[in-house]
Amino acid sequence: MNQMNMNQMNMNQTGMNQMNMNQPQGTKSKKGIIIAVIAAVLVLGIGIGAFFITRSKNAEEDEAAEIYSSKSAKSADITAAGTIKTAVDSALASERAYDEVQELARYSDSSAGEKVVEVRDGEISAYGRYFSDEVKSNLSTVPKVKYTKEGAESFCVYVDSIGQITVCIESDNAKWTIQPTICADYQ
Repeated sequence: MNQMNMNQMNMNQTGMNQMNMNQPQGTKSKKGIIIAVIAAVLVLGIGIGAFFITRSKNAEEDEAAEIYSSKSAKSADITAAGTIKTAVDSALASERAYDEVQELARYSDSSAGEKVVEVRDGEISAYGRYFSDEVKSNLSTVPKVKYTKEGAESFCVYVDSIGQITVCIESDNAKWTIQPTICADYQ
């Protein structure tokens, strides 16, 4: 029986050797390499595609976040301008403060009026001793400009010859009216 098993094994090996002889040597390894390269290219292609899809999605999210951030900063500035206007209105309720500002505004040549308050870098500077004291006491916190992308750096309050108060946000070379109405450029 052992002899018979040995003969069968020899026949099986001979058959295998004959099958291997029919193929040129190295064909199996070349096919394996080609399949591995194709698989690697597919995986790399999928990875690159996923990277660009993710990057595109992140760019859209970044753009949306920037728009939201800009709108939020502008909204905060509009609220702060309203607070500053209220502080100036309240300060003008003092007769001494009103007289100081009215004297300045009465002789104004500017259509916008005279600048009576500037809030820059958390500091308030205001025209006149009494008016300045009143404005500072009416502002519990000093606001700072939040939307600074276009160079905005300060809140400025103007009073014209008829007593109208206008609050603007200014840069070195631009001015946006915020109170009593918001200019279209700032919306």
